[in-house]
Amino acid sequence: MVNSIYKSTVKKIVFRSGRVETYANPVPDIDWSSPLDFEKIYLTKSPNDPLGWYSLNNLKVFATGGTIFSKGESVRKRALNKLKMQASMLGAKMVEITREDNYSHEEGNLESNQKPSTYLDGTAYTDKLLNLEEFNNIMKGKRDFLVIHSFTLRNNANQIQEDTSLIPFRILQINQEDGIIYLEGNLEYVRSKAKYQLISFKENEFIILFQKDHDFYDYRVRIQ
Repeated sequence: MVNSIYKSTVKKIVFRSGRVETYANPVPDIDWSSPLDFEKIYLTKSPNDPLGWYSLNNLKVFATGGTIFSKGESVRKRALNKLKMQASMLGAKMVEITREDNYSHEEGNLESNQKPSTYLDGTAYTDKLLNLEEFNNIMKGKRDFLVIHSFTLRNNANQIQEDTSLIPFRILQINQEDGIIYLEGNLEYVRSKAKYQLISFKENEFIILFQKDHDFYDYRVRIQ
């Protein structure tokens, strides 16, 4: 049996002689607590950075300028920001950008009527998967809860919308697929019997994700 250890996951090696070697992790420690922490998400183009991490989902972003005179760099920054928002809605900490296409008049395309644009492909990663046994222990068999905070990121939006309306939520089933925990449940007044991805939990609350195409919906649920 061969166990792989990746440099991106090693912070320190202590040798038998007592000598210590430390390594600077290219990915900073990220204290993620809600989708609004998107600015903390680490973006990289190096395929080595996510080694030893866990893939959550593939992401796509397309941003375009309002007019042909829009600045290409401003459009690119907006696309990168949107990529961070999508990753944060997944509870991710890092995105590997696997494709980037930019079009800008600043590159000499003055004769075209095409607006500046940026297209991005990426993969969202986390350094740690959630533990199903720990989650069940916190649930203590409860099935009825209350959503206290909602976050929405639509495909055509450039910011995360918040809502503090209280919504009853009932868990029908808990499953785990490829290390990811999913809850099948009813969100009253919103949707019935849908599949939600568990993206974080602690003693008094958990956050779930419902994704439809490129629209993301996160719900902070209180554990009573």
